[in-house]
Amino acid sequence: MELMSKGEIIKNKLIEEVSNQPRLQWLLLVVVIILLISVTKSYFDLVYNERENTQSEVRIHEKLLDVQSTDFSESTLTNNKELAYSLLNKLPSASSNSTAEASALATLEADLQGIIERSRFNLLGSEEIIVANEKLWSIRIEVNGRLPPKQLIKFFTLFETEKSNKRIASIQYSPTTANTAVIAVDFLYRERK
Repeated sequence: MELMSKGEIIKNKLIEEVSNQPRLQWLLLVVVIILLISVTKSYFDLVYNERENTQSEVRIHEKLLDVQSTDFSESTLTNNKELAYSLLNKLPSASSNSTAEASALATLEADLQGIIERSRFNLLGSEEIIVANEKLWSIRIEVNGRLPPKQLIKFFTLFETEKSNKRIASIQYSPTTANTAVIAVDFLYRERK
């Protein structure tokens, strides 16, 4: 009983303190509003995430239904497989990753001779890729130098689509500031068996 009365005394003092201080009332109101906003935001975030997940599942389901309704063509699969192997066979081969890197550097240096002035080559790295049980190496090389505007067309013809093992990954070219160029080039080699 005595504990209960002490609790009631504390409660009554708190109520009296709050009712006598308008600043404290406003502060409590602000705290309650912040808590309500926080709880509401959490609820809406949860609903939004569930909505996004549901929409994603619906899209996947629709794609699966589309795949189910399409007839499977063995000849298309065979043709695509043959095309993939013919493209793989067109790639130059190398016995190891380091050989592929050296070959890519030598090829790029020879290709850009007379096109890019004061060129510097940096090997940015290489990555091993497995495609159709074939080991491939993707090698990225950065070239820095001057690319005169009259050499631009000649430069881009080096990366025509028939040359399937090399491509420009990125290029930064400033013809107004001394024709400087920073170019990243990717090469693709397959493992020699």
